[in-house]
Amino acid sequence: MYAVLAIVIVVVAKLTGGSVARAMLGALAFFIAATGWSWWRFRRRPQQERGG
Repeated sequence: MYAVLAIVIVVVAKLTGGSVARAMLGALAFFIAATGWSWWRFRRRPQQERGG
């Protein structure tokens, strides 16, 4: 899902005449941050269910 949103960022930049290179860097940063957040939340879920 995050990869699709990252692609949307690049496509919107291209359609609006923005810098595709900057959009790709931004999309990559978004993808890494969003994926990292999801993994972190997924790993914490069992701890929270145990009361930790």
